[in-house]
Amino acid sequence: MSSRDPRDERLVEIFKSSGWFDGRHVAVEPALSAWRANGHVPTPAASEFVAEFDGLSFKYPRRPLVGGEDNCLLDAVAAVEGVFSSVVREYEVRVGEILCPVGKAASAHIVLMVAKSGRVYGGYDQFLALYGIDGRDAIVNIFDRTKPIKLT
Repeated sequence: MSSRDPRDERLVEIFKSSGWFDGRHVAVEPALSAWRANGHVPTPAASEFVAEFDGLSFKYPRRPLVGGEDNCLLDAVAAVEGVFSSVVREYEVRVGEILCPVGKAASAHIVLMVAKSGRVYGGYDQFLALYGIDGRDAIVNIFDRTKPIKLT
């Protein structure tokens, strides 16, 4: 495990039963095909996220007043199939970057998207927020219920 990124230990904890490890690499071709077929422009940042995290999921606590757990599924093909391309285009205008759907959070209510810069955004209808400066940051923030930065 790389000693350069302290988030690695958190990721091991989050994905302890899912098989994540530093340096994990899965095939990105299914995601690339889904993105292209739905008008999304694949980026290196999105491809790198998929290579490391696609196919993983984790549960995390819901808001205390609601109770229970939410689920986060990192599956680019399912994310593409779960959001209209036109909605992603609208989000791209708002963030000023190309976005590729990579997963779903809040038990599939929020679509997660990786920007060309590597930032991870989450959207649902008019709600759009920055979840992390990169994939690792976003996953830790989601798991820890760190409030995302809502965009106007």
